Amino acid sequence: MKRNSIVVIFLLVNAVNGAYAQSKTDSIYWCRDYRLKWSDFQGIPEKGTGWEAISYTSVKIVEEEEKGVTNYLVNSYFLKRRSWTRDTTDASLLEHERLHFDMAELFARKIRAAIESLKKRGGSKTESYDTVIASILRERRVWGELYDEETDHGLETSKQTEWFIKIQKELKMLEAYSTKCLQDTNTR
Repeated sequence: MKRNSIVVIFLLVNAVNGAYAQSKTDSIYWCRDYRLKWSDFQGIPEKGTGWEAISYTSVKIVEEEEKGVTNYLVNSYFLKRRSWTRDTTDASLLEHERLHFDMAELFARKIRAAIESLKKRGGSKTESYDTVIASILRERRVWGELYDEETDHGLETSKQTEWFIKIQKELKMLEAYSTKCLQDTNTR
């Protein structure tokens, strides 16, 4: 039986006034010390789909201004009540879904790196930042689709391994753009 998974990419760009309220118990911010487990998938499986699991991951970007300087807070996270699974015994499917979450962190790091580069070059126009961020998020969407296609949603183990190595290597290369784990917002 063919196993399917999908990652739903969800971007939140919030101003400081915060148009979006999210429960701390629903979010798991990416942290190298934490690996998703099936109990984190708390959503209700959608009827009529062939999917075995859905990971709802996001890159959240909050723009703040302090003393005339714009700062960006960029975090990747997993929403437990939007993510679901039908199969809590398939370890390879869980690894596949975990890599979607790692990929969200990879692109959060790419955004942090791009923002830092723009700041060093003296970039001050919000439009410049928005353009770069949008481009990186488009790349993330393409990578996510390609990952699912090439791995056949995790069924092609050799391709799954290749993607795992690729994502881990990229995360390591961008380690300078990792953030401190937000332990207080992770409910385990």
